[in-house]
Amino acid sequence: MRIWSRYRINYDFIFQLDPRSTFSSWHVLYLFLILFNILVTTSLLYMWLITDREDPYGLAWITPLVFYAFLLFILFFPFKLFYSTQRFYLIKLCFRICLAPFFQVKFVDFWLADQFTSLGDVLFDFQFLFCVYQSDYAPQLRQFCEQLQNLGLPLLTIVPFYLRMMQCFRRFYDTKLVHPHITNAYKYIFSIIVIILAFIDKKWTMNYGTEWNGFRTGWLIMNSVRTLYSHWWDMKMDWGLFSFPTTKKQWHKRRWYAILLREELLLHPIWYYLAMIENFVIRCLWVIMFLLRRYVGAVINSVEWIPVIVIVLELFRRFIWNIFRLENEQLNNVENFRVVLEMPVPFTGEKETTAPPSRLRALLYRILFCFESTSVVETKPKKRKSVSTEDKPKLKTAPSDLVNTTAFEAIARRIRSDKDMRHYLQLETPLNVDTSEETWNIEKQLEMKMQ
Repeated sequence: MRIWSRYRINYDFIFQLDPRSTFSSWHVLYLFLILFNILVTTSLLYMWLITDREDPYGLAWITPLVFYAFLLFILFFPFKLFYSTQRFYLIKLCFRICLAPFFQVKFVDFWLADQFTSLGDVLFDFQFLFCVYQSDYAPQLRQFCEQLQNLGLPLLTIVPFYLRMMQCFRRFYDTKLVHPHITNAYKYIFSIIVIILAFIDKKWTMNYGTEWNGFRTGWLIMNSVRTLYSHWWDMKMDWGLFSFPTTKKQWHKRRWYAILLREELLLHPIWYYLAMIENFVIRCLWVIMFLLRRYVGAVINSVEWIPVIVIVLELFRRFIWNIFRLENEQLNNVENFRVVLEMPVPFTGEKETTAPPSRLRALLYRILFCFESTSVVETKPKKRKSVSTEDKPKLKTAPSDLVNTTAFEAIARRIRSDKDMRHYLQLETPLNVDTSEETWNIEKQLEMKMQ
């Protein structure tokens, strides 16, 4: 959040957050330190109790359950305490993600679902949490923990990728665009296939004891395709890089060290190249782990902190991905006029080639900028209908200094809505008119105020 604020990335608008109840970076750090201290205290208490042989009440086994119960209690606390607005918003997003095919998918929905895909290994280890509490009253659970401890079920690992795939299908249903929605779904289809093939390979090795089989070959091929395809998607689609110039003028304008990047950059180009290398290296960590398990498998299985390092590196990759993903979304919002929730309505974006600009635009230009335009178009004013004598002021002649359309397009970008414009000019008639009669009434109101 500090990086987004430093480079003026409007993450409140991108995530559609209420500015009155958003977190600052200091609030996030404050909550993180509180939860981290609770986690460390609980872990130290658990280690101290488990090393004490005189524990008649079994407090060591209750400590983790108390910690998770406390987190769930705070998250689902029904009263307006403990940042209730943010907690309910997070619960709402998780509910929308779980029911992805039945709701319209927004940016914040698939952004949060992408964060869950990086927690696949963490979700996979949750199923072994119950092995700590195995007892004689659960013989099936004890059998699962004894026989399948090194195998596990990939169900929880598949769930984030499945939900993200459903979001892509929902966006295709709403937009009818094969690219980028169906092509984006290929990433998660490849991931699901890789997880299933890895499970079958482990099961086959445990049953038949073979070191190599066809499932492992398929796993290697699909994992390689998934890694290359996901890395290309991160660079091209999510970060907007590899956007090469299309004209000779753009080639001369682009700096030589930013050829592989894009036209607009908020950070220094060196950070983009470092992020590209970091993203590819961390995505290829599975190759290193595969080689280590094949040739020094006994050492890797005995060292329990190596998988933890892999998980931390994946979270770091996702952290870097979030920075450039929101930067690209910010630039796309500005380019496509999505900086505000309402499109500017007073003027159209079409350029007038044959007909000269209207008197209304010229008067608005003088009122807003208090000087005449430098680009003058000398034309005869259009004939208007005769005005009845009941009108109080006599209309002045049309000004000869008229402004071109492009200047008013710039004005329209600065206006948030039709309501704000009418409030600024103190008009009673809306500005987004269609008929010539209403336009004539507006010009009369403006000329009355100019007198």
